[in-house]
Amino acid sequence: DVFGNSASNSQYGTQISSILRKSFEFESVSQARKTDLESSCNDTPKLVMVLSGTENQVAKIFKSNQDGLYSRFMIVKGSASPKWMDVRPDTSKVSQDSFFESMADNYFQMWKFFEGKNLEVKFTQDQWDRINTFGEYYLALAHHFTGELASSIAKRHANMITRLAAILTMIRFYDNKSQMAETYCNDDDCETAGW
Repeated sequence: DVFGNSASNSQYGTQISSILRKSFEFESVSQARKTDLESSCNDTPKLVMVLSGTENQVAKIFKSNQDGLYSRFMIVKGSASPKWMDVRPDTSKVSQDSFFESMADNYFQMWKFFEGKNLEVKFTQDQWDRINTFGEYYLALAHHFTGELASSIAKRHANMITRLAAILTMIRFYDNKSQMAETYCNDDDCETAGW
């Protein structure tokens, strides 16, 4: 339990918070150990985490936003439909194992396609206006109702919109097997990221 109470309050938990915060900002992450004078460094960390749980469980992970960790996570709330689904085996459907194996292969092919490429994703003025409107509105809302510590949530979430829109744009770029050095974000991708 990486985020459990005892772990998050220990030196180990503090290190996890530091690693996650630095990874979000693409800052260099390093760690030194006294044993054998061991040290390790990652100059360009890229980290994706998906955590799932109840609201109670998520609340235990983030004690406050004083160190800024909470503002670097996107929390998506949802509810399952109360409709019963048929649980009997269905041989006409693809198994989850097969589905995820094909997705993993597709992801690997995409990674190979982008390896060594230097591609710039650009946004239109209208898209920047939407992102800025989002940031301005939620920054004022967060600051007014919850104080200064919450303002970083709005700032980082505007950053997340651009990141998600860029990722969706890159997937389209890969699907089209484009070879250009720059591409513009699709309006649908920008709206999806904003959602």
